[in-house]
Amino acid sequence: MNKNFFVKRDEKGSVMVVSFFILLVLSILFAAFMSRSIVDNRATQKNKDILQAYYLAEAGIDAMRFQLYDNFKKGEGYFDETTMYDRTSESFAFFDNIAGMEMQGSLASMSGANYYNLDVVSIDTPNAPSHVPKDITFQCNATVNGITKKVTAVVRYTMSPSKVFDYSYFINNYGWFWGNTITSQGDIRSNGNFSFGSYNPIVNGDVYASINPGLGAAGTISGSNSNNTIV
Repeated sequence: MNKNFFVKRDEKGSVMVVSFFILLVLSILFAAFMSRSIVDNRATQKNKDILQAYYLAEAGIDAMRFQLYDNFKKGEGYFDETTMYDRTSESFAFFDNIAGMEMQGSLASMSGANYYNLDVVSIDTPNAPSHVPKDITFQCNATVNGITKKVTAVVRYTMSPSKVFDYSYFINNYGWFWGNTITSQGDIRSNGNFSFGSYNPIVNGDVYASINPGLGAAGTISGSNSNNTIV
């Protein structure tokens, strides 16, 4: 006995409607997923640009800070630290002439279109009439891919303590330790030759002598100490 099954026309229509709605829902979900991905990518790129703009502004301030220091050294005459000379406080008047100074630049190592503009906003001398220290206010606007960040920084230029205080004994001339009862707890230095003569003082540190054309000194160390013979 054969039995034939037939699907009614209204049942076929119902299957098509259900399939259509399933396809529609899947399409909406896919579109929402793609839209969310695009939004997330844009947000990620924007955050990256904001961070890079901040770093670029910081880099601009660093560039100006070091350029001013370099100009200060060249403009006022730079003494090598081995001569142990210190710059005078009056030389810091150099910074009074940089008000309104500007700098522009970019970083080739940074991805995307980028540039910065930096201005010297103000110069403050908190210990006036002394010229030291100088507090310089920089303001830098940096733009990366259309995103701009502004960074303001105050940089202090001042005089550091003299390096002569790094030594237990320092003399800006020929140096000598002539005596068997002399003890030095630290490094010793002269801005000329250094002599121990025929004595044996104790030096718990290093001994430095400097070439000094003004004294005709070759920077030699002669004699002996309690631990080593120095020629």
